[in-house]
Amino acid sequence: MSSTVEKLNDILSEELDNFFDKNEGELRPWQTAEWKENRNEIVGDECEWCGETDEAMHIHHTDSGPNWSREWIKATDIAFVNSNDWNAELAKNREECPNCNLRDYYARKTKNPKYRCNNCGETFKSPKTISPKNVISNDKYDTKPYVKSGYYKSKLDWLSENRSEVRTVFAERFQMIMDEYMNMVEVVTICQSCHFQEEQTSNKRCKECGENWHKYNKEMCWDCLVEIKGLVKCDCGDGWYQESKYQSCSSCR
Repeated sequence: MSSTVEKLNDILSEELDNFFDKNEGELRPWQTAEWKENRNEIVGDECEWCGETDEAMHIHHTDSGPNWSREWIKATDIAFVNSNDWNAELAKNREECPNCNLRDYYARKTKNPKYRCNNCGETFKSPKTISPKNVISNDKYDTKPYVKSGYYKSKLDWLSENRSEVRTVFAERFQMIMDEYMNMVEVVTICQSCHFQEEQTSNKRCKECGENWHKYNKEMCWDCLVEIKGLVKCDCGDGWYQESKYQSCSSCR
């Protein structure tokens, strides 16, 4: 398995190096006259995060930016599952709540409908099933939990003879991302101070409260996490736990 993954990573590195050697100029769209013109039309006079009006304003893209390695992997997945070599036995179905599309549901022993979702509260007779091909080719799903042991070896065997097909898919995804960046899809106006927090300290404005900051690997600030998740301090004085699910922190359980 490790040897297979190493070979896939070697192909990834080689292909990305070659692609960006050929397309280096397209990686800096903010240097073009078109981008600057679009920026001047969109940028506002007030920071949409903190309300500041006296500082210099910046255009900020609300997503975290493209991860090109992840984009290449997704391109290989999409090209592979749409090839003649694809076998549905290489991956598993995904079962999710039919209302909110999350997997945070449970089976009830005595009540009907049998299933209830922890996230949205919906009750249902059976979860919605997503086929392996649709799971792997959909951007919103992480492939890893659904593929079986032979998936990566089969993908490597196919990829060794079909790199050009993946290059086509990757180039399409690259162009789509660059077009969205150039057209300033999902951008906000932020001030110099907020821009510094976002770009230089690796902090992100909390989408829940719109006030506090948190690291990019967190989904929200600590105050919102405590309130929304219902966290309480453990009797040990060190850890926290979700009161609706546990009675103590992970260290005490």
